[in-house]
Amino acid sequence: MNYFEKEYIHIKTEESIAIMQWLGLAKTEAYRTGWENFAKLIEEQNQPNWLLDFSGGKVIDIQDQKWTSEEWVPNTMDALEGKEKRLQKVAVILSSDIFNKVAVRVIMGSLEKKSGAEIAYFDDGDDAMEWLHTVENKAFVTAPETQNPEFAMSKNSDWTTKPVQEVTMNDEDDLTDDFELSDE
Repeated sequence: MNYFEKEYIHIKTEESIAIMQWLGLAKTEAYRTGWENFAKLIEEQNQPNWLLDFSGGKVIDIQDQKWTSEEWVPNTMDALEGKEKRLQKVAVILSSDIFNKVAVRVIMGSLEKKSGAEIAYFDDGDDAMEWLHTVENKAFVTAPETQNPEFAMSKNSDWTTKPVQEVTMNDEDDLTDDFELSDE
């Protein structure tokens, strides 16, 4: 069901998935209007899974990045608190635009920290939707900085989701600590 549509963004739902697809450059007012409409949709329809498609997105102004991470994310997560369904999974399709990619990673880091949702990155919508529809998921996100050959990366993306090894952190609050790998 279509919820909000402009030349730069489409927001809709499919089953229990809220979908936001960026289609180009959005200036500050348009950018924030898009995110605010997405917040309205997920608050009204209590969607536990999101597909955020930035594949058509362009550079995001630094003030808009800050607004999304520091205002939109906390305000939206606070508004969802106490709802029947909490945010569970976020599938992200990254743009080929490097500036958009970096901005989206920062925003998703903020979202993951505030929501505790499972976030994974994909090259296309079909894989993302399939992952969102799985009940128990063994996909784990690997960063491009990972030099471990066990975490093979796709030639077409910086990030890939791969069902390899579960990563457990020694201290959840400090991402600089060493990781423990377990075969499962």
